[in-house]
Amino acid sequence: MLYGTTLNDGTDAGTDGNVQINADDVITGVDGVSASAYVQLVSFSFYTAPSTTTPTIWLYVMNQTGSTLAFTPNVIYQIPYASITTGVTGIQNISLPIDVLPVVSGQYIGVGFDTGGGSLNTVENQASYVLASVTSFSSLTTATYATQTDGFAFSFELYIAAIVFG
Repeated sequence: MLYGTTLNDGTDAGTDGNVQINADDVITGVDGVSASAYVQLVSFSFYTAPSTTTPTIWLYVMNQTGSTLAFTPNVIYQIPYASITTGVTGIQNISLPIDVLPVVSGQYIGVGFDTGGGSLNTVENQASYVLASVTSFSSLTTATYATQTDGFAFSFELYIAAIVFG
């Protein structure tokens, strides 16, 4: 299953220094299969390339709390520096260890760009949320959000682990 898109309109989404979530990327089920799933591949379309020898990009599996208009992380994962190519704009695909980002129906995947992490291209006609009150990417516990009119060029694929009986 593929969620999100890296097709972009060539403008800066301003993701550097923020945690953002594409609003249309909610995991609403895995083709009707009742199974566990893991994020196995992420793709970024960089407008501004990651710029340091230690670019910091975080991935979050987030739960949305409707009553307080907030997101709380269920799982936080920092992409290893060696997996990110510095100084290169455009699309970068990064494979993840199979068991680091488990997801269930109704969760969102958030992306945080800290020091040197770069900034992604904008995607038109796809809303996104930028999380406010983020003070530490590594220890985010909850954050309120502001709605953005455009999304950002990010996608992810899921690996489905299923058991067959009989």
